[in-house]
Amino acid sequence: MRSVVTIIFGPDRMIEYAVEAPTSEQHAEQAHEWFDKQWVELECEPSRASGKVLTLDKIIGVTNETGYYNLIADEESGREFAIKVAQALEKPTIVIDLMDHTISF
Repeated sequence: MRSVVTIIFGPDRMIEYAVEAPTSEQHAEQAHEWFDKQWVELECEPSRASGKVLTLDKIIGVTNETGYYNLIADEESGREFAIKVAQALEKPTIVIDLMDHTISF
């Protein structure tokens, strides 16, 4: 599936990736596992008072902790990140807005 993943870090900081992401149940599961691992490695914290962490929360947390400069500094890692987002969400257009802490499709 072709997906466009846009990440908004701030008014003057945005990154957009157009990626080809193979999608299947197995790819989706691997993407979820990848975000689980990144969540732990980056020491992300739950944003909900209940402590419950959804896939969208993990994507926002990992994006935030990875940061704008790390994504633009390493093109290959940035593209891998975008592919994992596309595989986890299986949508052709994805916008991660860190200013509003939202993800839209």
